[in-house]
Amino acid sequence: LDSSSEMSYRQTMALAVPTLYRSIDTALASPAPDAADDGASEAALEALREQPCIWVGSGFVRPAVTALVSPLSLQPHLYVVSADLQSFGSLLRRLGVRDRFGSSQLVRLLEDLAFRHASAPLDSASLEMVLSVVQQLASPQHQPLPPTQIYLPDTACAMVVAHELLFDDTPWLSDSLAGGQQAAGGQAASILSSASKRRRVHPSIAHETAARLGAQSLRLWLLGRNADTFALGQENVEAFGQYESLTSRLHNILELYADGVGILHELIQNSDDAGATEVSFIFDQAQHGDQSLLSPSMREWQGPALCVFNNAQFTPRDLRNICSIGSNAKLAAGNATGRFGLGFNAVYHFTDVPSFISGSHLVFFDPAAQFLPGATANNPGLKIKFAGESFLEQFPDQFAPYLLCGCDMVSPYNGTLFRFPLRNKHTASRSQLRKEEYSEEAMRGLFDSLHDEACELLLFLKNVRTVKAFVRREAGAEPELLFQAERSTAPGTRNEGAIANYISGRGGGGTASVDAFYERLEKADVRQLPLEAMRLTVHLRHGPASPRGDEVREEDWLVCSALGRGARRICEMCLKPEGRRLKLMPWGGTAARLSVSKRPSSTADAGEAAVATESAGSTPIAGRAYCFLPLPSATGLPVHSNGYFELSANRRDIWH
Repeated sequence: LDSSSEMSYRQTMALAVPTLYRSIDTALASPAPDAADDGASEAALEALREQPCIWVGSGFVRPAVTALVSPLSLQPHLYVVSADLQSFGSLLRRLGVRDRFGSSQLVRLLEDLAFRHASAPLDSASLEMVLSVVQQLASPQHQPLPPTQIYLPDTACAMVVAHELLFDDTPWLSDSLAGGQQAAGGQAASILSSASKRRRVHPSIAHETAARLGAQSLRLWLLGRNADTFALGQENVEAFGQYESLTSRLHNILELYADGVGILHELIQNSDDAGATEVSFIFDQAQHGDQSLLSPSMREWQGPALCVFNNAQFTPRDLRNICSIGSNAKLAAGNATGRFGLGFNAVYHFTDVPSFISGSHLVFFDPAAQFLPGATANNPGLKIKFAGESFLEQFPDQFAPYLLCGCDMVSPYNGTLFRFPLRNKHTASRSQLRKEEYSEEAMRGLFDSLHDEACELLLFLKNVRTVKAFVRREAGAEPELLFQAERSTAPGTRNEGAIANYISGRGGGGTASVDAFYERLEKADVRQLPLEAMRLTVHLRHGPASPRGDEVREEDWLVCSALGRGARRICEMCLKPEGRRLKLMPWGGTAARLSVSKRPSSTADAGEAAVATESAGSTPIAGRAYCFLPLPSATGLPVHSNGYFELSANRRDIWH
């Protein structure tokens, strides 16, 4: 038709179509004299729904591709009913016209365009339409989307199934991904080269929109690159976390475990149970980079942190145990100081996101499932196999804080390094665990308390011989020593560790279970049970970062311990059913301080005489009860008393 004929046609139809619709509406609205007529009306409607019967101003189209209103102009794929026909809304709805375009219609439009263009790029008009449809599909009103493939444009404007596309949320890797991967190391270069070959989402589509429609995050692809999609549970990244509904339980545990130096005791205790001989506490005051992270939400945890190192590796059993709150696994191990498996959770006084490196793995916990990618209530954390991988190059800001104590984030780590980023005012206000921040001043106070009792911490521990404290003031700087306490035994000391060896079965072909220990105890001659008597020296040295100068304190102690030696009645009590149920052990000891000396470190290094030496009588101690580490209970005796006491769950009270 020429322009004048088309105009005449439109004018004619503008008069005719309302008349036609009015007649149809009247016919369908008339009372049906019998059921047969009513069935005929429905049959007529059904037939019309499959025909082009909806006027859209330029012709008739099927009801399935129409809507009464739409914020988008989607012709010639989807149409909006002419404004002058909106008064027939009831009839149009009966014919199948929607109020608004639904998700399935918009998804089908994208699919039609993908098949129509095959792998060819969209023209500018089609691309503009697709981008508007994509934005609309990602809006809350269209969530959840139908379970079908969604097509998105890539950087070349070709339509591709969304899950085959990546969106680039790693701007710090842009240069490498654009072709500069030669600058990276061998494996990193291979991974970046592979990533650079993956098709990308069109840059006009926001990352959040792309993620909602099924595209993959490049961050998560790098993290879970051994899987087709980022499904936790793959080879190098797997779901990992504490297995219970955590936040309320952990909140209750924090009420039970008071804040203070006792939290550091728990970490020393866990290290001792693991067989570590050295424990270091590092107050990391640095603000680390916050761009190249596993998730943008992790930015809040890149500030000051308490880091704790010990020189023992986690075993697979340790990894399982730390995920369980109140596990009785330690109860089954006779040589473990920890009795309830609750102590580690006291670190939630400090943080919402504790983490640690040991062996080949880096583990994060996120009990509230708020910060880690892929964390859920059922799997609130990540276990990442970093050894032999290139995560440090791909996520340098995330992993740089762990470059401490010999950890290089490439080789398997021969030790364990915890990181507890401190809760600040902002994160505390949103925390589901604890609403109080943990200030740097509070952390310094904690280190002061640790210093004041450092010498006496080491008296009864089975394995730990050295405790150190450091401060790191800037990112990338070496930690500076504040103080270190180190225990040594006098030359010629015998039987050190004899009790722990007997309980664990070492040297006799036995096992470390409590049941196996009771079998050995039942058969033993109580006169031959192990006895230890040691003269110990504990050196407390101050480092260059200490405000206390370079003073060295030396304390000489006599420590005697026995495992039921000559105490038949006590052994029999432990072997009774009730004693076995409570896991009682006839292990006790005392520590008497013999002398204290102080000198500058320069004279100590030169082996010169002490500046001041005091006998035990001139510096009496306030005797405390120990369960291998000091308890709050005072005994009133001039010596410290150690025993395998039955304690309350938070290790603060002795059951009588």
